[in-house]
Amino acid sequence: MIITDEYFGTPMRMFENGSAVVEEKPDSNTEFVTVNRLRDGSRTAKDDYVETYANFIFEIDGEEVETQKERAKRLFENRIINRAVYSGSKSIHCRITVEDVPEDKREYKFVWGKLNEAYFEGKADRACSNPARLTRMPNARRSNGVKQQRLHLSNEVLNFEWRADYEHSKLLNAYVAKMCFQPQSHNEGKTPAETLLKRNIPLGARKLLENTFIDGERHVFIPGAILFLKKCGFSLVEIETLVRATRIKDGVNYVRNIYGYK
Repeated sequence: MIITDEYFGTPMRMFENGSAVVEEKPDSNTEFVTVNRLRDGSRTAKDDYVETYANFIFEIDGEEVETQKERAKRLFENRIINRAVYSGSKSIHCRITVEDVPEDKREYKFVWGKLNEAYFEGKADRACSNPARLTRMPNARRSNGVKQQRLHLSNEVLNFEWRADYEHSKLLNAYVAKMCFQPQSHNEGKTPAETLLKRNIPLGARKLLENTFIDGERHVFIPGAILFLKKCGFSLVEIETLVRATRIKDGVNYVRNIYGYK
């Protein structure tokens, strides 16, 4: 049975310098396509030009290809992804289309992160989180002659619940901003978060302030981040709020014990 891809993006032609333009006459050598279709008249793949925020792409370069294929097969059979394409090199490009479509780029990136955690163990390349991301064209040939094989295709749409978590995240971020982004004069001895983020600070502290941890990083980075922010003048309550926003699963006295309170 022949299946027409209802969520097909816009074919793109990429040049050696890395720039790309819309391909008006795609053929078997057109290597790339946007994950979300661009509006008519678009010439380049910019996030502001997408028609929809419904489609998401995920790829993991640091895993064995066979492991990626097994995951793609499982996710396809469970009706999570609706397309998987082997790049012809070292990754499988998996697409998810959601029923509850994000309304803007901020929501899109949030949903991408939740899908990454839920189905790809948080391992997917974060460069894929843009709505106009270029992905490999199914069954096209790369410049070296290797075929980009389409492994799976359907028009399945995933009913993925994300809005409650998004609203909760917004409330937490607003509270954290109120607590932590105070002018120096309002909190003597404390270096404001916005000042720290402009400096070359430890990676864990940056991730804690921005809440950008992926799975497996929280327990590694958070203890050092707590001690660093304590030295910068952050109170126990402020750091507890930051840590709580990461949703780390630990005891109620986790931050207190690291911070140095009895």
